[in-house]
Amino acid sequence: VVKANQNIDIKITDELKSDFKLREIGYKTINNKTFSIKRIIYGFTLTTDDGTQYVFGKNPQALEFSASNNGSIPDDYLTNFIVKTWYLTEIKFLNKKKISFSYKTHENPLAGVNQTNKSVFKVYSSSDYLKYSVDGGGGNTLANQNQNLNIKVLERLYLVYLDKIITDDTEITFNSSLSNDLDYDFVGANWENCVGTDYSMKYFLPDYLANRHWYKLNNFTVKNKLTSDQVYKTSFNFIENSSSRLFLSSIDESGTYDLIKKTHLFEYNSSQLPPYNSNKIDHWGFYNNVNSFFLSNTPANSGIFSHDQFLNQYPNSRKPNFQAMLAGTLTKITYPTKGYTTFLYEANDFSKVVEKTNTSFTLNNANIANEMAGGLRIKKVSSYPDYSPNALTKEYFYCKDYKNNDFSSSGILSGRPVYVETVLNQSNFFFKFSNNLLVNLNDTNGNHLTYSNVIEKNQDGSFIEYTYSNHDNGFMDNLASNYKFASNDENLLVSTGVTKLHFNSLVSERGKLLFEKKYNLGNKLVEENNFFYNDEAPRLVDNIRSLDFNLIYIGDPSQRGSILPFTIVIKLAAYVNYSHQTFLKRKENRVYDLTNNSNILTVNNFTYSNFNNHHHLKEEIMLNSADSNILKKYFYPLDQDMVNEPFVNDLITKNIVGSVLKTEVYKNNSLIFSENTKYGSFPSTIALDPMF
Repeated sequence: VVKANQNIDIKITDELKSDFKLREIGYKTINNKTFSIKRIIYGFTLTTDDGTQYVFGKNPQALEFSASNNGSIPDDYLTNFIVKTWYLTEIKFLNKKKISFSYKTHENPLAGVNQTNKSVFKVYSSSDYLKYSVDGGGGNTLANQNQNLNIKVLERLYLVYLDKIITDDTEITFNSSLSNDLDYDFVGANWENCVGTDYSMKYFLPDYLANRHWYKLNNFTVKNKLTSDQVYKTSFNFIENSSSRLFLSSIDESGTYDLIKKTHLFEYNSSQLPPYNSNKIDHWGFYNNVNSFFLSNTPANSGIFSHDQFLNQYPNSRKPNFQAMLAGTLTKITYPTKGYTTFLYEANDFSKVVEKTNTSFTLNNANIANEMAGGLRIKKVSSYPDYSPNALTKEYFYCKDYKNNDFSSSGILSGRPVYVETVLNQSNFFFKFSNNLLVNLNDTNGNHLTYSNVIEKNQDGSFIEYTYSNHDNGFMDNLASNYKFASNDENLLVSTGVTKLHFNSLVSERGKLLFEKKYNLGNKLVEENNFFYNDEAPRLVDNIRSLDFNLIYIGDPSQRGSILPFTIVIKLAAYVNYSHQTFLKRKENRVYDLTNNSNILTVNNFTYSNFNNHHHLKEEIMLNSADSNILKKYFYPLDQDMVNEPFVNDLITKNIVGSVLKTEVYKNNSLIFSENTKYGSFPSTIALDPMF
């Protein structure tokens, strides 16, 4: 499924490849190994509705693999090796021109294999805890427990890097080198669980630690292919040392005719970021400079952390910290002209929280009016021209009603983090803890917090108010179409219920601009724009049915009937992924004349074709206060009116279904303009030949 936040029509074709051979260079000959991966998705082509083709992968050097299979034995097909990324390799246009992208691995290619590469490793910290008891739910009598705290999980990667971008007349070359910045801490990582390598990782480890693995981009150059002259170069300079993270310090630009090098300088907040996997993070993964809960707290029950500690104390170690979040943030950019821009941040906050139960979604008040959440937002941007002491400023307010001094946050949190899941009946008690969230949050395009109202204030005191679609103004998610719970113990109660299950998300409809209001420095409204989108009920029929399956084991199968009966809890959600287009159907613009209290209203109404004709814009009607109306009509290859157009079937075959073949313009119902676009046929392509 390809989903975009705009009305485009994409045709997808993929390609499989069998017996892909990946040669790993292991620093010593004894560690070199060739992996034969039985079958992979080798690449795919996306054809947009104007006929342009975007090719991803389909070249061994454009595939990035991972082999994250800790603790299990792979089969002969090496299914633990997967393609993690297919990089863009070609853009093909209708006029037969193209843009090519090539990649490299920094290792010399070998005959007989598809890709030669070295592996690099990322480390992730994970904590999981299971506990069972038989004391009527109190959780004090231990029957069985599995405590895995601060485990380091290795992810094995085979990275590729952009090498060249080539067009008919231009070649862009990217040059990189190994970076001397902070690496992951591998102490305690289980290298022996990196299976599927056919050699012991303990012999690989010393060689890996003795080398650098991560590359930084040094520069890129632009060459004129016709003259072989270098016409442009951009160089990147970094702050790098082995004990801290990599920061970009400056960018240098130079061209064929530039006598002076152009330099952009970057400055950052001086607070130091911690090592990777320090576990000093808030609920959303942002740095909070709070020591790991497991290092700063004592287990309550004979070396075992209790249910109460996980449920009520652990979340305190994940609270956000504004000062810590500022560490390493960009604070200033100085331009080649010596002018500069500074950035001032503040913490995200919210006044409402989405809560999900098995009967509804609700919007509840936050603990306080402006409760802090993880992450930063821009508060003020100040731009200083060359050597000028006077700044041009933009300030931003994320509040409900700035005009009337209501500064309570317009932010909405997608849901409270949940780390503990509890299951109990009349005699047994079970809970699971994980430092990763045990719920599916109602996020919006990956954002855990979204704002309904944002104010942009200009230096002269005038401001613009932007209102966006959000949970609180008609765009709340829906429950799944059906939920089902099953267990061999009918008395079980699952405390988190549906919070861990998927639902029918309206994420594609949130974040749309609904209203834009412009005020002068006297708080008088001078112009407003209102936007209305597709909200008809049948739009939700355009969806993909899905199933979320959750399985919980309670007890130890090997101890069935002795300490705790082995119990299974199954949770199912039948939900849908909405795939409809949220297109604009109406726009209203109103300009106010404050001298005589009048206004001019202009309305644009938009009509689209049906689903089978790909929801293309068919009509646009503009109405204004003078009772004048302009109607524009658009005709496409799939329209019935166009079936007799030359080469229309060729256009459809090549997915050129979004190109306008005819445009008609009417004023007050009289045709005033017409334009036809004709296509001609050529041996291997279709070329555009506009005729009026």
